[in-house]
Amino acid sequence: MTDASFRLFAAALAAAPTLLPASALALEPWVVPEVARPCPQFGPGWIAVPETRTCVRIGGKVVAEYGASAKPLHSRPGREDLTGFGTRARVKVEARTETDIGDVTLVYQTDVPGRRVLGR
Repeated sequence: MTDASFRLFAAALAAAPTLLPASALALEPWVVPEVARPCPQFGPGWIAVPETRTCVRIGGKVVAEYGASAKPLHSRPGREDLTGFGTRARVKVEARTETDIGDVTLVYQTDVPGRRVLGR
């Protein structure tokens, strides 16, 4: 980014709050909807499914990585300095239901492969 383009970007960023109405900038605290009730018997993060004895929890993670290597990763000439960016994600859904014989738990977890991009 050149010095002139950086100055233009900084000026646009500084002017952005004056271009938007005040109502667009006001952030209201998030309120839990009426249908989302916690399930304290299973711990934090569990939400009751309405009109059932089932509670669910959804979680996961996203990883973004950046790296550099002085050695070529492939046997292609001219690719001495390699840099790379990669991503991946994991999603986990859990459901628990209280029954007469105890808690029944269902766990579904999947890894979403990302993409690794190498360049100069």
